[in-house]
Amino acid sequence: MAFRVARAVASAALAALIGWAAVWAVYLVLDPAMVQQLPLLVPRPYLDGARYLSVHDASGSAAYIAGIAYTGGRWWYWPSAW
Repeated sequence: MAFRVARAVASAALAALIGWAAVWAVYLVLDPAMVQQLPLLVPRPYLDGARYLSVHDASGSAAYIAGIAYTGGRWWYWPSAW
């Protein structure tokens, strides 16, 4: 049982690492000057975009995602949409 949990955690960590590397790879290909920002966890334009969405997606408009109807934005939608 513990081995399966450890293996699942390792697989999730590997998936997160691959996603993190993919985001950085795209930004480095599109803008090589991003190399100067490598100590950051995620690229600065990515953070700026997430901040923009958090401000502008806070309106009370109707939406329907994953079989659920609701009013307003949901933070968990952004990572899954990208």
